[in-house]
Amino acid sequence: TGSLAAVPPDRPYPLMPSNAKLLHCQRWLVLICLFTFCLCLYLISYSARIESGDALRLIDGVSSLVDHGDLLLDLSAWQFPPSTSGSVTFGVDVRFPLETVSVEPGQILAAVPFYLAARVLPEIGLVHAVYLTNVVFGALTVCVLYLFVIALGYRERTALITALLLAGCTAWFPYTKSFFREPLMGLALLVAALAFDRLRAQHYRSWGWLLIAVLSVLALILTKSSGVMALPALLLFAAPPLRHVNRRLIGIVIVILGLITLIFVLNSVFELIPGLSGRYDIFHRLRGLSWQYFPEAMAAYLISPGGSLWGTSPVLLLSVIGLGIWTLRGARRYAVAVSLLIGTFAVGYALLNGIFWFGGLSWPQRFLIPVIPLAMLAAAPVIERLLRRPLAALLVLAPLAAYSLWVQW
Repeated sequence: TGSLAAVPPDRPYPLMPSNAKLLHCQRWLVLICLFTFCLCLYLISYSARIESGDALRLIDGVSSLVDHGDLLLDLSAWQFPPSTSGSVTFGVDVRFPLETVSVEPGQILAAVPFYLAARVLPEIGLVHAVYLTNVVFGALTVCVLYLFVIALGYRERTALITALLLAGCTAWFPYTKSFFREPLMGLALLVAALAFDRLRAQHYRSWGWLLIAVLSVLALILTKSSGVMALPALLLFAAPPLRHVNRRLIGIVIVILGLITLIFVLNSVFELIPGLSGRYDIFHRLRGLSWQYFPEAMAAYLISPGGSLWGTSPVLLLSVIGLGIWTLRGARRYAVAVSLLIGTFAVGYALLNGIFWFGGLSWPQRFLIPVIPLAMLAAAPVIERLLRRPLAALLVLAPLAAYSLWVQW
């Protein structure tokens, strides 16, 4: 299994050496079974019903991109009619004065293969195929969480139970039947955190994990521009121990953050991406900051028994205890990173979205859905201890999981 001396001292449960292979034949078989089980579970509740205007806009964007090579809203023009005050310019040279999608391209691009497959296969509805996107993303996220728990050094059964609890006992479950962007955002966020963690564990010498980290961050930001709020937490997963921090490393971090900031500033000033730059206009977003609904939003996100992150996913109460265990065991990096991620998303959306802080026509809390997989990661130390005591697992874990499953249904 390798030398335990290679394990960084701040890993939560140092059983897996940093140079050990994360994937091998037996684990691949477990992943295939886990992925298949999650697909079957999510297809029970799958309905392909267009539940909101946001989903309708995205589906129209997929069809327009594939069928016409543009991002104009034609099939949904009845709900989003052309408007002189919107993104439509009327004139003699405008053949189709239609509204544009005006949404980040990540979800649309990810759904294109499903749409193309439905066009080729007979008797397959286009919307029905597109609505399988989040079913697949949801199952993939469960598999990534399974690997992440193992990468932190916990046992296989702990990883499997943690992944299954995410799959069926959190709000991740009902959102797989939607076409919202949050599931893809959550998948990209979890993959990025795993890649940065493995990259740090291997002393930044793995080009493979570096490539995965960069691509997943790009996918995160291309899915929703608000994914930028996750960068501070991701930096914590990637940062070396404080004793290894020097001026050169600080300079590299400053340069990287400076380049990211420069890209957003240039985009805001010169509109580098025609038709999409408005989604990444940092100055416009900052001008829209409002404290008017901040108390209501924060109370709903983090306190409400029926609408908060914990109220809609009761099993995440284990994560609160897990954060404390990580802190006591010296794994403060993970405790701070997960806490920072939840806090950043809650505060950010409460300030940026104003009157729309509740997320529109969706089940609460839509904007915090991307943080659920990483929040579930914090439950791993509690689950590890409960599984060592069958009676405790029967009296604590089983009832909480059953109640959480009932909430999702």
